[in-house]
Amino acid sequence: MAADHNGLPRLKFTFDQWLRTNSRAMHVRSANLKALDILVDAYIRTPSPNNLRFLRRALQRWKQEHGAESEWPASKRNAENRSFERLDAEINGKGDTDSVLATPDFMAPAIVNAQLGESSRFHQIHFTNPS
Repeated sequence: MAADHNGLPRLKFTFDQWLRTNSRAMHVRSANLKALDILVDAYIRTPSPNNLRFLRRALQRWKQEHGAESEWPASKRNAENRSFERLDAEINGKGDTDSVLATPDFMAPAIVNAQLGESSRFHQIHFTNPS
């Protein structure tokens, strides 16, 4: 999870990208989705603890509108680009969003090391053993 200097999560997309990734032709946006849009825009423009709290609540309302925990990820607005899952991971501190992109759990340590630019075996040998 990327964070700014205040420790607040930083969204990795613009407001226009948000709208594009979850729009559907010929479908009207619900009141909960419109409220979520407004709060995504507000948080991107002005990240603050209050805006983060409002954004989390709005996402929770949208998720409740689309069913139980196991049902909302299958929403047609989310299914193609996983934009709601990505938002959920980023604002709720669920760590790196690789899990959102269907990366198996067993690959997580290797992915972290690859993102850091180091081999896990090299790191174990050269940095954890003082001899």
